[in-house]
Parts: sequence; C-alpha cells; structure tokens
Amino acid sequence: MKTLLASASLMRDVRLVVIDPNLAAAAPWWRTAHRVCSATHPDEASEVLAEVREEMRRREALFWSARTDRITAFSEDVPLWLVVIDEVANYTRHSDRKARERFEAELLAIASQGAKFGIRLWLLTQKPSAEVLSTAMRTNLSARICHRVDTVEDFLHLFPDGRELEVSAADRELPAGVAVTAIGAMRTPVRMRSLYLPTEACWRISETLVRAGQQVRELPAGLGEAA
Repeated sequence: MKTLLASASLMRDVRLVVIDPNLAAAAPWWRTAHRVCSATHPDEASEVLAEVREEMRRREALFWSARTDRITAFSEDVPLWLVVIDEVANYTRHSDRKARERFEAELLAIASQGAKFGIRLWLLTQKPSAEVLSTAMRTNLSARICHRVDTVEDFLHLFPDGRELEVSAADRELPAGVAVTAIGAMRTPVRMRSLYLPTEACWRISETLVRAGQQVRELPAGLGEAA
C-alpha cells in the first residue's frame, strides 16, 4: 500500500484522494494529496466521494471531444484520479445505517462507472467479506491483491474460484510481502512479491515533494515539522 501511494504521489498526472479513518495510511501524504479525509463518520467520506462523482460529470464532454468511450490518456490537465480508502469496513459497517447506505451508494457508483472517466479505486480492508464489501462492489474490482489470510473462506471473498487455483493466500507459510494477485486482463491469479517501503521513507518522499513546491495543505493544527 505504501509503495503504491508513494508511486502515485510522485506522478504529476495522478491526483491522489485518500480516505483513512485512523490516518495510518494518509499521514505522510497529508500535505501533498489532492484531498484527504480522516473522519470516522461516513458522511464526510461520502462528501469526498460526491466530489469525485462531480469530476466524473465534468469529464463527460471529453467523450465527444476525444471521440472515445473511455479516458485512457492522462496529463496534468486531465489527471488520473486515484481514490484510496483504508479500513473501508469502518464506513460500510458503521452503526449509522442511513449514513452507511449513503456511503455505499456513492462508492458503488464510482466502482461501477469510474474507470471509463479516469477514476481508479483502491479499497483496503482486513477481511473483504460480504458484510464489508457487497458482492456487487467486489464484482466491479478488476485488480485484486490478497496477502496472507487465516482461512480459505477469507481468500474466497476476493477469489471465488480459489479452491481450484494452484496458489492460495490461505497459507501460513506465505512470507510477509508475498500475495496472490490478479490485475487487469490476467486470466489466472499469480503469486507476487511487493517492495517493502517503510513509513519513514514515505515521510522523506513527502517532505521532498513539499520542498519542491508540491504542498497542497498544511499539517493539522498543533503538528509541526519533525525534529
């Protein structure tokens, strides 16, 4: 996750949106991401998703001007929007039912329609069960990365045909950093090893971006530069 966030932050044709109720993922990118939401209640997160949907509506004219049905060329003027939601279960299992349903409706609209508008959605959760991510939501996720899980049932939430696969993330011997993944048009999931990027490196990358003039917002009140 940290490697992907760092890579996106360094791309001038990517606009990063981070929704993170505990700030663990968002903190290093607070000053440089286009939009950051650290609220624990779904309403503020829903407002951010509504902003993303408004951007989708603004891009409708590009289908005519580019004579296409899918935006695939990105630039600083028309960036790819990357929406990252950490601990998504905090919102989809929130006790406020109406707020939870509003969030899920906004999320599903982006998951089902966003790709053709140049929107990419990353959802991170410990257990992507049906209670956390509906079947309709999971069906619309084209890229899936599953690190080690406790049971085969946990693995099947992301890979329904997992019992027939030659690889499995329900393997206690699976090393840290190794996952089962399927991305894009891959017909068969494979094992992958991700690069480990420590949190300290994320902060150094962010601070370098700030010095280069990429700061979008100040740190929250009361927080200053590290000693």
